[in-house]
Amino acid sequence: MNRLLVLLAVFLLWAGIYLPGLGKLELYGEEPRRILPAIAMLETGNWLVPHLCGQPYFNKPPLINWLIAGSMQATGQRDEWSTRLPSVLAMLALGLTLAATGSRWLGAPGGLLAAIIALTSVGLAEKGRMAEIEAVYVALTGIAFALWMAAWARQQTGWRLWFLPMLFLGLALLAKGPTHFLFFYALVIPTLFASREQRALWSVPHLASLALGLALFAAWAIPFLKASTGLHPE
Repeated sequence: MNRLLVLLAVFLLWAGIYLPGLGKLELYGEEPRRILPAIAMLETGNWLVPHLCGQPYFNKPPLINWLIAGSMQATGQRDEWSTRLPSVLAMLALGLTLAATGSRWLGAPGGLLAAIIALTSVGLAEKGRMAEIEAVYVALTGIAFALWMAAWARQQTGWRLWFLPMLFLGLALLAKGPTHFLFFYALVIPTLFASREQRALWSVPHLASLALGLALFAAWAIPFLKASTGLHPE
């Protein structure tokens, strides 16, 4: 089984699980809280401070709102299908990344199995079909894990080990918050210590890549704080 066939199999599995009936279910749960700020962004042109029912909404970072607004703008529609599209595409990105990176160190069957396990899990199959934060948050974090583990398994060091994972972890900060860093380092630190490579934690590539990930969040957070001074949150 070659890598192209693995990726094709993952795509077909994703399409069979996440696309059918995507726009037929009515909005439920927290979906309106993600969609209404996106609509407000399109109508007001203010993509910096999310608003819900005319009031600033400070509960979550705005990545999911940006993605939903971008999807509605790209499709020209403001319906269930277009608002849920970012979530299902995030699941596709996660599945393809797991398959591609896993194939490099687990073999093609191992990479395919990793993608199957992720895409068929009950939680992701549910959240991945909703206009919700968790799908994008889990996908970005999972991609970061997969990239780091694949690089480590191939004995890569320096920028090749740290840059891309930290980039995706920084994007995940814009989706929800910093909790995923705890899970990431819960894997990374024991792995490095077990291999007696803990000095990599203090290397310039790691620290600079971490700073880059945090800078992605700061690029929004600092202007947001200035723009929201004096506003009363929802």
